[in-house]
Amino acid sequence: MLERAETEDDLIEGIEAMLKVTSASDSEQLRNDMLKWLRRNVLPFRYPGHALPEVQNLLEKPQMLAETVKSWPKEWLAQGRTEGLAEGHRVSIFDVCRLRGLELSKKQRRVIEETYDHEQLREWLSRAIQAETPDDIFA
Repeated sequence: MLERAETEDDLIEGIEAMLKVTSASDSEQLRNDMLKWLRRNVLPFRYPGHALPEVQNLLEKPQMLAETVKSWPKEWLAQGRTEGLAEGHRVSIFDVCRLRGLELSKKQRRVIEETYDHEQLREWLSRAIQAETPDDIFA
């Protein structure tokens, strides 16, 4: 169930189910193993770049686990906005260059495509509007 969780609610539901199963058991080792499994096998693949709060036992802070998981969509939204803004600037640079007859080299196109700093991209866009040559954009 956890390895197929598609939303934060799915993940929370799975963690809660895991808590019910492991809390019924007197085996602290089982709870520790489940926590290790969650950190090693679920999070890195389903939610890369995210971590659970440091707890030593699944029963320790269940509310903190749920709150952590619920905060992830906000981070994803902010990251998506940043990436979308950068992509918009890239497209605008390419459009301005095309409309102005500025032919970018493969290397120049790659530099633009690999840049995620939207302030840098905005600067290049401003330069592209007035540039006489593609090199003027990067000067």
